[in-house]
Amino acid sequence: MTTFNVAQVFYINLESRADRREHMCRQLAPCSWPIERVEAVRIDRDPKELGINILPRLAGQRGFVGIWLSHRMAIERALKIERDGVIVILEDDVKISPNFWTERLKLHKDLPSDWEIVLISPRHRRNLSATNAPGVGPKWIRDPFAGAPTLLRSKRGQFVTTGAHFVVFRSKAIAGKVLAEMDACPELYDVDLFYLQGFHTYAIHNSLVSTESLGSDHD
Repeated sequence: MTTFNVAQVFYINLESRADRREHMCRQLAPCSWPIERVEAVRIDRDPKELGINILPRLAGQRGFVGIWLSHRMAIERALKIERDGVIVILEDDVKISPNFWTERLKLHKDLPSDWEIVLISPRHRRNLSATNAPGVGPKWIRDPFAGAPTLLRSKRGQFVTTGAHFVVFRSKAIAGKVLAEMDACPELYDVDLFYLQGFHTYAIHNSLVSTESLGSDHD
């Protein structure tokens, strides 16, 4: 394993979801890293009424906008901290084993040196359109790459990847780069897709990290 000092952990949580907040407090209790809650953004109106442009395919799906804006807020907060180290952003449906926590963040020893972002234990589905079949595979696959760090944009033709529930930014400089690219986007879209297609973003499967079924924030 390669270890990294953690400058700050931010977890995203809606004020109305006290159940998710309790879930996060329980599993973050053994964590010695600096932790800060970020109030999640919920959009209850048509984004166009708020002057927000989104991809046409996401019309009517306000949840994508809320998630995007919540991650943006967490990244903006990260740029204000004075400590050096990696930045961690957690969504409040992440499930983390108590055995995960150590003094420093442990990442795979074979993680390439060009990494900018790591998604820990995202989900994958086979992209059947690459084989002339319609849509994407029906089943989520937790670890199609046998545990190896995998540059996600190199697999877009084969897999559809989702899951920004445990995001690691290499440094504040990378977080600043990501924020600038977010603000330059003419249309908002899936934040996990944004992370993987525009940066050196690697997936690393960790059996101690998954997701919890806690119901939608956007019903």
